[in-house]
Amino acid sequence: MEPKKTLTSLLARGDIGNISIRLGLSHAATAAAIRRGNPGHPAVREALKVAEASGALAAAQQLARLTPIAQAA
Repeated sequence: MEPKKTLTSLLARGDIGNISIRLGLSHAATAAAIRRGNPGHPAVREALKVAEASGALAAAQQLARLTPIAQAA
């Protein structure tokens, strides 16, 4: 079974805390919003910006394209 890829897995340690401080939200509310992945929530949009800026989002997209190829072999 393949592990579930989540937005949280694309963030570095401490990123959720930094996002919560930036937005003025509690850490728990920020973490819950990111875990749910509601695209309308400001914490989710900020998490996507952080993941994109770090290169983690592009790497995850590349890996997602490679996975079906590796499974076919």
